[in-house]
Amino acid sequence: MPVTVQHVRSLAESFVQSTEKLTAKEREQRPSGAYGNNFNNVLHLAKEAAPQIDDRLWPKPVEVYEVAFHDGSCTRSRYSELETYARQILSLLPQTT
Repeated sequence: MPVTVQHVRSLAESFVQSTEKLTAKEREQRPSGAYGNNFNNVLHLAKEAAPQIDDRLWPKPVEVYEVAFHDGSCTRSRYSELETYARQILSLLPQTT
């Protein structure tokens, strides 16, 4: 099945919606590496679904590094930053009806 803008928008919206439910303190925590890798996958899919968008406009992939907690990996970005990046993806993808 080909990747559609609608599918990717739904995935990016999930990041925004889940982050909106966090407390201010939770939003400043760093998510697990799995969460960061999931975001990076959504970013990759967004670029695939909208190849006409200049690559310089997309957010950068989040960095994932090894730690002794969070199942062995963590991101360098906070939940609040990932929400911003997901919103950037949404702003770049055309809205479809």
